[in-house]
Amino acid sequence: MRNLEIAEFRREYVSRAAALFCAQFARQRRAVPDLPDPYAEPRGVIPLISRLFESAPGVVALQNGTLVGYLIGANVPRFKSAHTGFYCPEWAHGATRRNRGEIYREMYGAIAGKWVHEGGITHCISHLANDREAIETFSMLEFGTMTVDAIMRTSAKSSRAPVGLEIAPIKPDDVEGIMPLSLGLEEHLGKSPSFMYAKEHRGSDYYRAFLSGKDHSIWVASYRNRAISYMKCEPSMGADACQIVRDPGVIAISGAYTKPEFRNKGVATTILSKLLEQSKKEKYTSCSVDFESANSVAADFWLRYFRPVCISMIRRVDERIVSRFNTS
Repeated sequence: MRNLEIAEFRREYVSRAAALFCAQFARQRRAVPDLPDPYAEPRGVIPLISRLFESAPGVVALQNGTLVGYLIGANVPRFKSAHTGFYCPEWAHGATRRNRGEIYREMYGAIAGKWVHEGGITHCISHLANDREAIETFSMLEFGTMTVDAIMRTSAKSSRAPVGLEIAPIKPDDVEGIMPLSLGLEEHLGKSPSFMYAKEHRGSDYYRAFLSGKDHSIWVASYRNRAISYMKCEPSMGADACQIVRDPGVIAISGAYTKPEFRNKGVATTILSKLLEQSKKEKYTSCSVDFESANSVAADFWLRYFRPVCISMIRRVDERIVSRFNTS
């Protein structure tokens, strides 16, 4: 691409960078209208970019002096490995529609060297789900899908659940009953093909503390007095989810598990329906969820009802290159 210059991100680029992201977000929101409003205008994104670039390395792409792309990544200790990594949220990068793929290749080529120089071998970037050109570009740069964030309206879903199924939110004194489900989820995620490392075991104290939060709930399906499935939800503003679904009007599902013998029988769908019905009464207009793409059981279920809005992709550089890179 002619006259393309890669330079260090500076404060003067913040407003233009926010406008680039908002243009892409507008296209995503036309495809999925359930997305909340705050990130449709630069004023909702400028504070995020301003805070990040002050503590994280970033680059811009300039063509004839005009900003046509930007990319900023934050240092994350022990990110998906025993080593440090860098993460670029969905709002921390953008490019013009023209020559989009080439701009991203040039920016990543420049910043990846800085990341590796700092010992960062895990690189992660979140994309808006409809940004196919960016996703394909990073796929060619050895990135693969890691997690998916999705959203839907809080409208109930019909299902045929087993006769005798009881569904209700539990109280803090009842959390012991879901400990086998919590352990089942940890074991499921740790097995093939997810191989997800659990940083810590979530015991009953964790769930009791969780339920003390406003609008925090755990919905449990019981069959013959035995808990067989659960869904945990909380306001999206405090959930571990992509930024574009965080809004006071969005409730987030932040954990779920169904015993294998009860899957594909309408159990989880019935819990989801009850959860959505109650959330709508509490004035939540949308519901979000995020899941690991390698967790095929979860992906098959959530994608029946939710529409993807953010795709997070990850690349792990061969750690043996770090020492060589730092001495070159």
